[in-house]
Amino acid sequence: MGFKKGRAAKAEANAAAASAAEAASDAADAGALGILDDGEHCVYYTAQNGSRYKIDVNAMQQTNVHKGTVRAIHRRQGHGKGWVMWQFETSRAPKRNYTHSSTVYLQYPKWVGFALDERWRLATATGAICNGLTHLSDWKRLVNQIDEISFAALFDSSVPGVLEHHCEDASRDALSKLEEAMSSDKVYVDMRLRQLVRTDTAVQQAIFDRALASKWGPHQLAAALRWLLLHGFAATSTHCRQVGLTKGSLVALRVLIVEARIEVVGLELFDATTISSSKHFATGGQGWIQHCKEAVKVLLARGAVLGHHGSRSKLLKKLESEGDALWLDRVLSAIRSNEAVAFPEAVLDLLQRFLISFHST
Repeated sequence: MGFKKGRAAKAEANAAAASAAEAASDAADAGALGILDDGEHCVYYTAQNGSRYKIDVNAMQQTNVHKGTVRAIHRRQGHGKGWVMWQFETSRAPKRNYTHSSTVYLQYPKWVGFALDERWRLATATGAICNGLTHLSDWKRLVNQIDEISFAALFDSSVPGVLEHHCEDASRDALSKLEEAMSSDKVYVDMRLRQLVRTDTAVQQAIFDRALASKWGPHQLAAALRWLLLHGFAATSTHCRQVGLTKGSLVALRVLIVEARIEVVGLELFDATTISSSKHFATGGQGWIQHCKEAVKVLLARGAVLGHHGSRSKLLKKLESEGDALWLDRVLSAIRSNEAVAFPEAVLDLLQRFLISFHST
């Protein structure tokens, strides 16, 4: 009996030690991830590759804070009722004669999943999330149903703001109500979208995408962007890339970069998603690169990079060279205009030669 009790006690001690080691390891992992939330529906964390990500459980999308890359995310029910898993979409390299979808779903680290589900449950309980009805794809479907005249009227700044007594609390069936009213009550649709665009990032993105898909002139598109920014649209470097590569409009791009002061330093213009969908940027008989080359040059001059995906054409290499030269000129001009530290001209000349030689290598 003494031998059996001793063996049981030893096994229990080993299990306790293993559990303590696992808990310490989990705590270390959670600390390394640098998980934070904004108190509403966004979670921030740092992945093993060093990239910092912002995950919005309302818009159901993940944004690379530095590169601006956006990916869709999903909340899926696990095998047990009390277990859910959070995943994000990514793409695998295409294979010859590969007929299946190239989209892959990867699961977040455990502690990130816990943080996301905490934000999800809190936002759902307070009505900030309408049971997943505010997903971007749902709002895109609804916004794309609006006729061109009504959609353009949405950005009319002369229309007075929504009256307080007309405002509704965020309801769980907001999307279905709007779909029902689409054909019968355009005034209600306009009023409700003007309400929702102030708080719902998915509505903002859906309207932004529809505006980019329109055949508007550059000044009309710029006015629409200003309207969105005025209504709380939190534009990022990704939106600068969308405007530059989709429309090639310097007027619209200026609204984001100059007026909204969005930084694009380190933004990859041609990631895997951009390259795979580049055929959508073609306009008429011109190649899409020709169409947006000036916008690409502006983004490069502001610190963006082409990225490492796909082959480089002669035109792209030329644009990269010209854009990098403009970027170096902007850096040197900023140093020269710095009144706090006055560098000797000889030092600036050496710095310029070093930057040019470094760039040429």
